[in-house]
Formats: sequence, structure tokens, C-alpha cells
Amino acid sequence: MSLRKLLDPIILLSVFLLFFVVFLSSYPVLYFYFKQYLHSEKHLASGSSIIYYIYIGADKRNFKRYVAQLNVTYLKESEYKLTLLVYEAERFSIFIRNVTLSGSVVLSDTKIVNYNDSPLLRALLIPVNIGGNSTEVIVNEFAKIIIDNEPALFSRDVHTIGFARIYKAKIFLNINNTYLPIYTFFSDKTLYCNYLKIEHYPSKYYILEYAEISFKQGNIPLREGLFLELLMYDFPKTKKLIKDILANNLSEREFVILSKLPCIPTDQAWLKAVLYQFDMLFPISYILVIIAILLPLIRLRRWA
Repeated sequence: MSLRKLLDPIILLSVFLLFFVVFLSSYPVLYFYFKQYLHSEKHLASGSSIIYYIYIGADKRNFKRYVAQLNVTYLKESEYKLTLLVYEAERFSIFIRNVTLSGSVVLSDTKIVNYNDSPLLRALLIPVNIGGNSTEVIVNEFAKIIIDNEPALFSRDVHTIGFARIYKAKIFLNINNTYLPIYTFFSDKTLYCNYLKIEHYPSKYYILEYAEISFKQGNIPLREGLFLELLMYDFPKTKKLIKDILANNLSEREFVILSKLPCIPTDQAWLKAVLYQFDMLFPISYILVIIAILLPLIRLRRWA
């Protein structure tokens, strides 16, 4: 094909349409990559802090909601600093990872723990089992978590973690020496929690992104959820307060949400994010691609 034909306005229009569709589809990915990813930490470094919010419940006596803020600071090797604030919340709302919380602090506690001595940490931060289909961790004598090593979906949060792959996990409770699954708040299906994969020198770790657990488990005696049990184990000072709240609880669930992650996961689904955005632009993206393909075919037919 001669240069004159390649520079034909119809051919150039076709190329432009294709590039335009690619640009529209990849714009969120490019925005996140250049705005956040390039300039952010890629691993959990010493002094880095992770912030979680754990919903305890609503007290039917005063209709107040109680929320725990957990700050996890990595110090060195297996050493972490845990800072806990329990709020009597006047306002509590969540939009993606942006948590709005105001109210009075009714309990606070700080401690330095070893990873292996903290069931709560072992549930929040789990070493990746390289080479297997799943990663299994015994949280304590009562519970274990199994994470599927194949990602199930990906995030779409261009302001924080980008398009990080999300891994699903099942939680099992040890009932009479038999591990039984616990269930979601909304259905009788096995509970799934969301985990992300982060760089945590010298290896990779799964970090809990979201979990929601019902207190109603049929024949399984689960009165305080899982993460509230682990919270009370790591912070004995909270036991009386949490049990008192749960005894008069209006809610029948607990949930945990990751609010702040000081490093961006390198495990990003770049291509899937572009294809997802392409589908989100339907029907415009499909129409433009079809036009871009048909225009050269029509022109070639005239040249023939």
C-alpha cells in the first residue's frame, strides 16, 4: 500500500477513532498510574501505619453506635504497635475507604505485640503461600482462614489502591474439633472476606480489605463475631465494654473495613481495568470500534 493511500483521510480517521477509544478506555488507569502509583510507597515499611474500623454494634438502651478504630504500625521484623480507640459515635459513615467518624472516645489502649502472639494480626495480615492453590492460616484455636490464591476481582479506586486484585477468603470456626464455615449477613452462603496482596519485605502478605460477619449462624454459637473476639483477646480491657454493648445490641453483624493503607499494592489488574472501562463505555466504545474497522474496508473496496 502506497504512502498516499496510508495518508488517506478515511484511513487516518479510522486510526484516530481506534486511538481515541484506547485513550478513553485507559484514561482511569493512566490517571492512577501517573498521579498515584509512580510516586507512592510499594511496600509496608518500618513506621508505616494501617488503619481499620471495626463496627461493634448499636446499643438499644441509648441508640448509640460503637466503632473501634485500630491503628496498626509496623515497627521491625515481627513487631507491631497496636493503638485502639473505641468511639461512642455520633456520626459514622463510609464511602469506599473514606470513613467519617465523630463522637467521644470511651476506651483507648496501646500495646506493642509480636506478630505470632497476636491472633488479631494473624487475621489481618497473612503471609502468602507461594506455589499453592490457597493460603491457610490458623488464627487461634477457634478459627482458621483459607484464602484462594487466584484473584476473584479487582478494585476500582483510583484515589487510593487503584486496580488492585482482590482475593476471596473463607472463615471457619472450630466447633467440637470440626471446622465449620460461618456465613454472610445477607445470605446462607459461606462467608467471603476480601484481601489484597502487598509487598511486606522480605515476602508478600495478604491484608484484609473488608469482612462482614453475621452473629446469627444457625447451630454455630457465634455471639461476638470473629474480629470482635480477636479484639477482646488482644485488648483484654475491651472485654467488659464490648460484651456489654453486644448484650444490648440492635445490630446482628460486625464488619471490618480497611481505611488507610500506607503502600499501594503492586498486584494491579492493569489490562482487566482497561477492558472493564471499555465495557463501561458501551455502546459508544463498541460503535466507534466498528466504525473504525468498517471505514478502511469500505475504502479498500473502492480501491479494488
